[in-house]
Amino acid sequence: MEISAAVAQRGDMGSDGNGVNAGPVEGYEAEDLARLTALLIDFIFAGGTISVIYLLAATLSQVPVIGGGVLFIALTANAAIGIGYLPLLYAVYGASPGKAVMGLRIVDRKTSLPAASEALVIRGLMQVFLAPVFVGAIYWWKYLDGEGMTVHDRVTQTRVIVVTRPEDSPLLRMRRDLLAALGIRR
Repeated sequence: MEISAAVAQRGDMGSDGNGVNAGPVEGYEAEDLARLTALLIDFIFAGGTISVIYLLAATLSQVPVIGGGVLFIALTANAAIGIGYLPLLYAVYGASPGKAVMGLRIVDRKTSLPAASEALVIRGLMQVFLAPVFVGAIYWWKYLDGEGMTVHDRVTQTRVIVVTRPEDSPLLRMRRDLLAALGIRR
């Protein structure tokens, strides 16, 4: 299938949905060390956020008026961050903060176009739920796979690349969106 036809069939217009960079994302296959580093950054980022929530919950639970309701709020926030972190960020940016910092992005395996949001959500949920259960086997599978793909890449037909053009960088999009959310104009 021709790339422009694939974009039209998917219903989006490229990396940011506005027609900017509607072609394939330029890059090369990400090395294992870059992917592992990105995963560690995500664990630190998400784990740090969850730790702050529990610290606040422990502090606020000492206030007689608030009491035990804080623990429920902390557990709910923990579940939301734990379950939603990867799927949501993958769907919006095609990368997690760890991947973005490392210059990585998830793309469609065959076309190198930005991967479909549905595939990215499924990929993120597989990582959230299957990695802990199978002690990371979904990552190590790539050494047994003939094409060197992880389980979640194989199921969702995606691959992780190192982006080579700044306009394809998820980190720049994350920065732009964060500044806009904070009301900072540049």
